[in-house]
Amino acid sequence: HLWVDWRKTGIQMARWFTDFEAGIHWSQIQMQSGTTGINANRMYSPIKQSEDQDPYGIFIKQWIPELKSVPLEWIHQPWRMPLSLQQKIGCRIGLDYPEPIGDPTQLGREARSRLKFWIESHDMNPEAQRVLRAHGSRLRQARPRYGKKAALSQMVLDLE
Repeated sequence: HLWVDWRKTGIQMARWFTDFEAGIHWSQIQMQSGTTGINANRMYSPIKQSEDQDPYGIFIKQWIPELKSVPLEWIHQPWRMPLSLQQKIGCRIGLDYPEPIGDPTQLGREARSRLKFWIESHDMNPEAQRVLRAHGSRLRQARPRYGKKAALSQMVLDLE
């Protein structure tokens, strides 16, 4: 949503990852930034992700001490807290904790619109089909089917 070059953020992420593997890492960074891939582009709402992944704000409060006293109702969007509450709990947005760079909902809307325009003005389907034929695994592959009996026998260790 912020139009930050994926190469710069990718280098920083590589420094932070404890399990960095270039072959996996870089393709994921590119895919998540929407610069490559044959899959539909994903644009996540940072607010929804925060609510889904940390519904009680435990992670947020542990790692962002400025938000430790923010009530659950405001933890995912602290900038929306009434000023009186900000003053009461000692977390004034813009002073004790930074204001958002922009409205996440509006930035997401603009990003989706810009991307849709770009996609509609560039026919990428032939290239996507070529990549899928060369590297894709979406087509169901012929694999042996094992019945319930075979699956159960895998759970037995016969030492005799």
